[in-house]
Amino acid sequence: MARWEKRAKGAVASGRVFPYLAATTASLAILVGFIATLTDQETEQAREHEFRVANDNETRQLLMQLDSRLAAIEKALRAVPPD
Repeated sequence: MARWEKRAKGAVASGRVFPYLAATTASLAILVGFIATLTDQETEQAREHEFRVANDNETRQLLMQLDSRLAAIEKALRAVPPD
């Protein structure tokens, strides 16, 4: 039998299980909190990346519209005879 098994059986026999349960619960809570934090950070980074890509695409479209409007204005100005 492993050492921890002997200690666990001794704790159950003496009725002193609470410290082991509390330590196990606290350890699991810390581990789950750490994993949740890492997952949250990755999710937030992915959202920020998607937001930046969407903004970049929108900016490109607006710049293309401005460019085409400017080209139309320049064409119209060239067509007007000088005074």
